[in-house]
Amino acid sequence: MEEVRKFLKENFRWAMDRSKLLGPFKKDQRKLDDLVQIVINQEEYPLSEYASYALTHLQKQKTDLSKYQKQFIDTLFLSDNQSVLRNLTNILYQQELIDYRESELIDLLIGFVQDPSNKVALHVYSIYNLINYVYKYPELRSEILEVIDLNLEGKTTAYHIARRNFIKRTT
Repeated sequence: MEEVRKFLKENFRWAMDRSKLLGPFKKDQRKLDDLVQIVINQEEYPLSEYASYALTHLQKQKTDLSKYQKQFIDTLFLSDNQSVLRNLTNILYQQELIDYRESELIDLLIGFVQDPSNKVALHVYSIYNLINYVYKYPELRSEILEVIDLNLEGKTTAYHIARRNFIKRTT
């Protein structure tokens, strides 16, 4: 794991060159496992932030992270790191829903939207995750929309777009 820590610290500045940042994790399962462990263990700044960012882009590039999904969900309940929370909710949004801690997770996502101290990206990814749950449980739609609307004041364009997409996709 020390090798992965060192790699992240030395190469994160090359994050715009994602192939250089992500390449080692796409080629080596052990390194990918270590990357996940850095996030799960909530390692000190900047390691958890860098690792969760890399995982987000690995997920976007269709790297199969589904075997870590339960660990990602558990970490959402333990972390207060806005970057890690944002990145994990982004990853979960891109994955298929699972039943693991489902009710608790829905409540947590609603809580993320309700908490004004959370950054807008966490609000937005939480809303997008909640869209997927409304597909499964349509009866949740009105409650979730009410929460979104109650927290609308002073929000950014991204939040308003997420609200619009919530309405459009769940109608």
